[in-house]
Amino acid sequence: MMEHQKIQPRQGTTFVAMLEGQPLAIASLLTGIMAIACAAIFIKISTTEIGPIATISHRFWIAIVPLSLWAGVERLLRPSETSSNPLAVDEWALLLLAGVIAAVDLPLWAFSLTRTSVANAMVLSDLAPLFTTLGAWLLWRQRFDTRFLVGLAISLGGAVAIGFGDVQLDAQQAWGDGAALLSALFLSVYLLTLERLRTRLSAPVILLSTSTIGALITGVIALVVEHQFFPISSQGWAAVIGLALVSQVLGQGLITYSLSRLSSGVVALSYLLEPVLSALGAWILFSETLSLFNEVAFALVILGVYIAISSQSAVKD
Repeated sequence: MMEHQKIQPRQGTTFVAMLEGQPLAIASLLTGIMAIACAAIFIKISTTEIGPIATISHRFWIAIVPLSLWAGVERLLRPSETSSNPLAVDEWALLLLAGVIAAVDLPLWAFSLTRTSVANAMVLSDLAPLFTTLGAWLLWRQRFDTRFLVGLAISLGGAVAIGFGDVQLDAQQAWGDGAALLSALFLSVYLLTLERLRTRLSAPVILLSTSTIGALITGVIALVVEHQFFPISSQGWAAVIGLALVSQVLGQGLITYSLSRLSSGVVALSYLLEPVLSALGAWILFSETLSLFNEVAFALVILGVYIAISSQSAVKD
């Protein structure tokens, strides 16, 4: 059985020392978040032609090929770091659980974007760090220091403020709002599960397994309940291919890699940077204006993530 080890914070470690010790993990996390931030755009384009479940099914199965290549190359280059021992029963169970959660979580998120406003979906999904921190404390007995909790509170406040001005209270959007909230909960369980799996398996192996499971589940459901499975235009195909390569392979791959060194709590908290990055991209590429209120809210999110990631609870021994 896989031991549930406590994640002990480093004692007497400064943020500079953490950066020097884990620069690749932190860089992978931030780059992965930037790639994940593109998912909403790809989903919005794809769901004009096919349903949300079919969209996520394409995300999974298209990602299988590059993930297989990645796993094979890693096995050739670093055979000593690739475990050849058979997995324990509980490890197989966690791997299956991660795949099932991914197959449920991502379609829920895609569905929420078709039934409620982006602002509502973003605000509700911003609760994922709170669920992850609570889950890590309850399940793994992980303790978080005051600095991390202060950073969590500041970031959550800034994230909620970003979308609060555009939030719409509409009974017709209740299904979308509920799906976004459930998606945040499932994301938390997914990250906690990956954190345990990363003690034994490499990032590409985990993602290859979860993507295969996700492709099977969402593919069957999409063929049964949705009228259109394949995109009908080059734009639709570009959207699902981009979703698979950018968000699933690059984004999820780098984030999963970072979980070998960073706690699931700080990884979940970094997801709050998504709306900030999206808004900054729109400002740079499309000259969209940002209000002073939004600028302050963005600053709060960045400050909170910085405080949390520089805490002793962020980096594993």
